Amino acid sequence: MFIKWLNIIHTSNISFDITFKDDFIPILGTEQVSQLKGSTKIRAVLAYHAALIELMAINSLLSFKLLILDTPKQHEIHNDDLNNYIIELKTYVKNMIYKLFSQLLSIVILVILMI
Repeated sequence: MFIKWLNIIHTSNISFDITFKDDFIPILGTEQVSQLKGSTKIRAVLAYHAALIELMAINSLLSFKLLILDTPKQHEIHNDDLNNYIIELKTYVKNMIYKLFSQLLSIVILVILMI
């Protein structure tokens, strides 16, 4: 799922040979997400979060009422890529009653309230 989301948001310059440290922390080839820079790091973090959300949705574990994804420096991500990400993410959160997409001081916040 992580690779699928990396592709949705057009992440490049990383290895798709992904392993996990402690069954949770992704290692992309030889790099941890914390070692990535710029939009590549932001895309990897967004993809990882989306993969976790998708996994919870598939297993009917989406019990939270509020989700905030904070993306500093979102200006480093092309609008089309971010739009593709949001559109795909919406397919896993079918019971949305309210969506707020806000750009404030170079931060994109996605707030999803679910029933």
